[in-house]
Amino acid sequence: GNKKTFFDDTNDVWYDCLSLDPFMDDIETVKHFNLPVLSINPDFTAKENGDYVTRQGSIANELRKSGIEVIEFGKPLKITFENALADVKNISNDKILMIGDSIANDIKGANNFGIKSALVLKTGFMSVDVVDNSGMIDEKKLCQIIDSSDVNCDFFIEKIS
Repeated sequence: GNKKTFFDDTNDVWYDCLSLDPFMDDIETVKHFNLPVLSINPDFTAKENGDYVTRQGSIANELRKSGIEVIEFGKPLKITFENALADVKNISNDKILMIGDSIANDIKGANNFGIKSALVLKTGFMSVDVVDNSGMIDEKKLCQIIDSSDVNCDFFIEKIS
C-alpha cells in the first residue's frame, strides 16, 4: 500500500522525519525476534536538504530501551578510527585532524581517539543550530552547545565547499 518505510525502494530515498512513528512496525518486528542488532551508524539524526531526519541510532536506541542488545560500530567509537587508520603507518596522532560537522560523532570521536578536531559551522549538521537568519554564526549559541557537549574542539571552519 502507501505505507511509508525507512527506505523507499521506489524512489531510492530515505524517509525524512524526526519521528520514530514510520519505523514502529519494523521496530516491533525486530523486537519480536529478540536477536542482537548491529548498528553500523550510531547517528541519531542527520541533516539533509536543510532538515533534520531520523537515522539508525534513533532506531537502535529505541530497540535498546526495550531490552534488545545493540552492538554499535561507527563514530564516535574509538575502534572506528583505529580501523580507518589501520593502513596508515608512522604517522603520530598529532599529525591527524578530524574535520566534521557533528559534535556528537565527529568531534567526540576525535576526542576519543586522541586527535585534533575541526568543526564545520556553516554547512552540514551544525548550521541549523548556529547560523542565524542573516547567515552569521551565533557565537553565543555555539559556545553553549560546545560547553554542554563535554567535548574539546580545537578548530572551527566556516564551511567546506
